[in-house]
Amino acid sequence: MGKRITVLLFLLLGVITVSLILLLNGLLQNIAQGLVPSTHFSAEKNFRIAFIYQNNNGPFWQQVTRGAAKAGKGHKVHISYFESVHGQEFQLPDYLRLATLAKYDGIIIHAEDERIAPLIQEAWLKRIPTIVIASDLPDSDRIGYVGTNNYRAGYVVGKTLMRAIHGRSTRRFAIISPLLGSDMQTSVAESLKIFGFREAISSKGTNIPIWEKSEPTLLDSIKVVRNLLDKHPELDGIYATYAEGTVAAARVVMEKNLTRRIHIIGHGDSSEIRWYIKAGVIDASVVEYPYQIGLTAVNEMLGYLKENKVNISNNIDVIILNQSNLRNFQNTEEPRNGIKH
Repeated sequence: MGKRITVLLFLLLGVITVSLILLLNGLLQNIAQGLVPSTHFSAEKNFRIAFIYQNNNGPFWQQVTRGAAKAGKGHKVHISYFESVHGQEFQLPDYLRLATLAKYDGIIIHAEDERIAPLIQEAWLKRIPTIVIASDLPDSDRIGYVGTNNYRAGYVVGKTLMRAIHGRSTRRFAIISPLLGSDMQTSVAESLKIFGFREAISSKGTNIPIWEKSEPTLLDSIKVVRNLLDKHPELDGIYATYAEGTVAAARVVMEKNLTRRIHIIGHGDSSEIRWYIKAGVIDASVVEYPYQIGLTAVNEMLGYLKENKVNISNNIDVIILNQSNLRNFQNTEEPRNGIKH
């Protein structure tokens, strides 16, 4: 009698354990699917795509997601947006793990951190393809990249600055770039911009550029630029690789009355940046097409899921926005005006 009760207890315990495991797995999948409100593009959902990004630039990512939404219309697809913000509990790797656990059909992710490469591999081993956007991880198992050729963008900036200060006997530059991610590091995209810039300015009479890093906020960027110009008022040019750094450089150069000496080339498109270009404080700004990035990424993923076809690399054009094309430049949805590179 006692043995029979013991066996029954073990069986009951086993059933309870299996039930708890199944319940926990279901809860984790529900968490993965419900962390961020998602957008339904069709009543019938043949595909589920996780769209994961680090929101370090609100206007940029608003346009990226608008492009993604446009691409999803008319297709049997459900896209869930997972937005990572510096300082919050869930970061890019966490969302990528959850998307893999939830068995999404495809993942589109802002690959600013090389350490997510093993997680992309993990997804691929579970037959979940990943497309990376804005910053590439060519050595990962991603099926494709959509975004700017960041090396090329930095190279074009370097050549533009060299032309701006043509004739000066010495050329002294500084670079300002943001620290990104949960542990505040320089992203792959930023490193490529800087590498391209340094390649472009490498010539006789050009000093190795000073490289300053800042948190990606306007206030911190202004502090960094002020300290930079207090130490190096003799600078000829500043290259800011992000929008907040571009505005910060312009404000501080004006504050210190150095607009005639220091040339600024930055990144981004905003009313303030345009005002500084019009006023001659900023020489030019590299403008990307975030709408096209989102649109192309979703189209590429759908092409792969439906027909197993994908372009390994989709380099989206950039525009060098300056005084000559400022009036005609309208928006960053479609490449229309300006100087393409």
